[in-house]
Amino acid sequence: MNDFEVIIIGGGVAGASCAYHLTAAGIEDVAVFEKDQPASKASGRAAGFITPDQFLSTGTHPDEHKYIIRFWEEMAQDSKLDLHYGDAYTLARDATSVTYLEQLHEETTIESHLLTGDEIGDRVPALITDDIEAGFMFENGFSLDPYTATVTVLEDAICEGADVLSESVESIDTLASGSTRVTTSERSYTASAVIVAAGAWSKSLVSDINVSLPLKPRVSQIAMLDPGQTVELPLINDPDLELYYRSEVNGEILIGGGTGKTELNPETFSSTAREEFIQEVAEKAPQISDQLQESQMTGKWGGLCSATPDRHPLVGEIHSNGVYVCCGFNGEGIMYSAVAGHLIAELLTGATPTFDADIFAPDRFETPEEDFEIRSAIEW
Repeated sequence: MNDFEVIIIGGGVAGASCAYHLTAAGIEDVAVFEKDQPASKASGRAAGFITPDQFLSTGTHPDEHKYIIRFWEEMAQDSKLDLHYGDAYTLARDATSVTYLEQLHEETTIESHLLTGDEIGDRVPALITDDIEAGFMFENGFSLDPYTATVTVLEDAICEGADVLSESVESIDTLASGSTRVTTSERSYTASAVIVAAGAWSKSLVSDINVSLPLKPRVSQIAMLDPGQTVELPLINDPDLELYYRSEVNGEILIGGGTGKTELNPETFSSTAREEFIQEVAEKAPQISDQLQESQMTGKWGGLCSATPDRHPLVGEIHSNGVYVCCGFNGEGIMYSAVAGHLIAELLTGATPTFDADIFAPDRFETPEEDFEIRSAIEW
């Protein structure tokens, strides 16, 4: 007899979403293994953007977009999770980017407005628009605190019967009985199904069962600036500057980017922001707004994300013993996790998938994993 029906490895937002959706589907015998505190790695260091332009850049379908919005709005009801609404923009600073932007505008079914640089300047006076040719504007984007979001989802799963165990998973192996054994720092457990949602650590874990994932750990970074005055910037994705930014509730400015192109070792990763990124922010912040000329950096950090060849996550079964993965979010786990957890629950319960499972299938690639180039989620 197995110890649990389902074991989830990883207590970040992906693992929390899997636990939530599984318990909501009626599977109560669920255990989440997290060696540290929930959301203590990449999930807790994210920017927490939920904006429609993210769906366009990665090809997410409108039904998925609607579900993600609805999921977080429901999570925010009767909880400590706050959603901070505002318009969201994606900017184009040269002719090539404008062409791409116009193509996306023609293809999308998500309501948006294609604006000139001058029109954007009228709407966002703090933004320098001299070299902005055009931009998308979406209404009702929002941001949230990623740590609070992850904990809120996990607490809901616990209320529905899930357990959280503070144990470090050392290995997994499949058994002839059809079960899978998970060995931790404390003991071994067996389960009918195991979901590896351990972010950048997922690749090494599934190598124990001779599965190779097209996954490359990489860094993404954030800096916080104190402008010394009130600066009102909405949620802005600026691919040509390779940055995204927004004003925070406390008056600071969050600037994110610094996507590393080098595959990293999760075991030796440091969350310290790289000097190159700090210098990049110092040089580019004054290009964003005149009001950031004298800003002071108050915080900076890096998070370990994981890239895939097409920037879509890996969600689905990888072994006939019921081993699944839910990882490879390319820095957008807060956004994608709702859909990923929903899909995992449907796959485990045998329900017809609400969304196109082929988009996220771990075996969808023909190119060997070492042949792909790491790309940022904010690139065109």
